[in-house]
Amino acid sequence: MNLQGKRGWMIGLAMLILIMGISCGRPTVVVPNLIDNTVDVARVIVAESQLLLSVEGEEESSTIPEGRICRQSPMRGSKVEKWTTVKVWLSRGH
Repeated sequence: MNLQGKRGWMIGLAMLILIMGISCGRPTVVVPNLIDNTVDVARVIVAESQLLLSVEGEEESSTIPEGRICRQSPMRGSKVEKWTTVKVWLSRGH
């Protein structure tokens, strides 16, 4: 292999290492369960998990009391990057 071929190979390898380092180096966290919590409690939980919270609206629920979180996205147990926004919907009751 000549000098130019070695140089090209080395640049390619360096770029691959850089790309892998960037994609693998992103810190992730596991999304906690926010269902059946109030928004105030959920804000504390997501802050401790290094996540953000967004209340998206309300919907009917026959199992979750009014004013508590009845749905979330992403779902609990999902692995996401730190500071991802977890969207929640509050129960209007039934």
